[in-house]
Amino acid sequence: MLRQLHNLPSGLLDCDASQIHRVLEGPTVLHLQGDRSPPMFVSVLQHGNETTGWEAARRLLKRYRSGSLPRSLILLIANVEAARYGLRRLDHQPDFNRCWPGAPRSASPTQRALAELVDQLREVDLFLSIDIHNNSGRNPHYAAVNRLRPEWIFLACQFDRRAVYFRHPKGTQSDAFSNLCPALTLECGQARNLDAVPHCLAFLEKAIRWETLPSGFGELDLRGFDLFQTIARTTVAPEVDFGFGDPDSDISFLAEIEDLNFQRLAEGTVLGEVRRGQRGAIHALNSRGEDVTADFFKLDYGRLVVRRPFVPAMLSTDPRIVRQDCFCYVMEPLAIPQPREDGAGEMADEVASLRKLRAEK
Repeated sequence: MLRQLHNLPSGLLDCDASQIHRVLEGPTVLHLQGDRSPPMFVSVLQHGNETTGWEAARRLLKRYRSGSLPRSLILLIANVEAARYGLRRLDHQPDFNRCWPGAPRSASPTQRALAELVDQLREVDLFLSIDIHNNSGRNPHYAAVNRLRPEWIFLACQFDRRAVYFRHPKGTQSDAFSNLCPALTLECGQARNLDAVPHCLAFLEKAIRWETLPSGFGELDLRGFDLFQTIARTTVAPEVDFGFGDPDSDISFLAEIEDLNFQRLAEGTVLGEVRRGQRGAIHALNSRGEDVTADFFKLDYGRLVVRRPFVPAMLSTDPRIVRQDCFCYVMEPLAIPQPREDGAGEMADEVASLRKLRAEK
């Protein structure tokens, strides 16, 4: 299922995402030699309609077509089939970015292939990993990390002054690779935005030239850096009909709901209109799989309103994306926990350091 090559196939860099299938038969890993080791890992097109990663990667490779890369590069070009049709994934496919080690579901061919790749790369001592995505709705550019450690935060700062810390859902590329090396997800806004590819390309250009990464928080500049944490994932019940600004739907979400991404929603903010009898229309689950819908949402005379302030991300008016992924992620500014007095406990040192730096801003 996962083909591995040690050179660039002829004509590949002339293909946009929808044309890659003409050169590659399916998901492919390219091992490209550079001047410095260990290699940097980059994954693109885990979702076939999120094309910024491929456009930035192929422009990077074109720049070095006549010379060597500053650092060796391992490039995963993932869902070639869905990219052909400009879709996140095809109906018969799993979500690539839920199939990496750590995914809770039983092993599928995709999961087995990605687990074998991770095992293979465990022996490589990767320099860093970058997974590149776009958003279906209007979101600002931001980075996402799965660890609160200096290298991870440094990477996030270098992309944008806004980042999200998440440990769920499981089965994501960045979470799996965080067990191997510093790993980052780039969320580059919508693929059609003019600034998406240049921003992503500029980051790749910097990353491939770095010789080392910071080893302590004291080396980081966190001024103006905003860190959020995802605390719940919200979905629409499968049997419920919904729309955006559509009064005939069971739920009519706001037509302009994408404008609320990364905005603090106050208590009482109206998100849409709900028909009678649709009390269980949306569900919010926290990282432990517990239903926390009532903590954040309530029905008020047929309106879906915010019960407790939060910051949403990934709101989209694309019904297919809402069905395949989520309605939104519920976030809050990261509350750095107090480390235990004895200094023990998970992430105690990094949490204490990051908390101190944020207090000094």
